[in-house]
Amino acid sequence: MSGMPGVGDRVVFEGSKVGGSRREGQLLSIDGRAVRVRWDDGSDSLLIPGPGAMRVVATARSPKSGTAKTAKAAVAPVKKKPAPAKSQKKAVASKKKR
Repeated sequence: MSGMPGVGDRVVFEGSKVGGSRREGQLLSIDGRAVRVRWDDGSDSLLIPGPGAMRVVATARSPKSGTAKTAKAAVAPVKKKPAPAKSQKKAVASKKKR
């Protein structure tokens, strides 16, 4: 996932107080920091979420595949460059001495 939420994504806001309720909904619009969310009960709110307040649980449906993508996309491992052979190391060292 790109890291930024998009219109149509499913989001969760956890309660910030003890006993606070969890709210789930769909992003209707994003305008700068403000987001408009349609909650599962049908109401909607305009919010400016603080850091860590909003969690994306599913991204919007892709028009090509027609299936929902999950927010936790697999990340490809970083490939390391192979170490140079010993003969190459000696050649590089001798060039540096010149």
